[in-house]
Amino acid sequence: MMIYMNTQGRISFLLPVSNLRIQSGSAIKQILSESLIDLVNKKSLNKITVQMIVDNCNMTRQTFYYHFKDKYDLANWIFRTNVDNITESSSPTLPWSIVLG
Repeated sequence: MMIYMNTQGRISFLLPVSNLRIQSGSAIKQILSESLIDLVNKKSLNKITVQMIVDNCNMTRQTFYYHFKDKYDLANWIFRTNVDNITESSSPTLPWSIVLG
């Protein structure tokens, strides 16, 4: 993967087409999710725009909309990813009250 700064000062990724979804998709989603989490720590979700999310991580709105329908889709992805990580790392015999703490 090659990362470069485009003419608008935003980060872009160059990957072989065969690896595009496998390698960069999850990395880009992670970067966008970290941007949203950073912004939510400063203001409420209903006051955050997609433009604010992409500006915070130097990406474009086109990149955002390639991966997510809207900011709520991104928020749901963050939630699902975190729940998946918790459930995968816990023992299947533990009760939910212990797993979720």
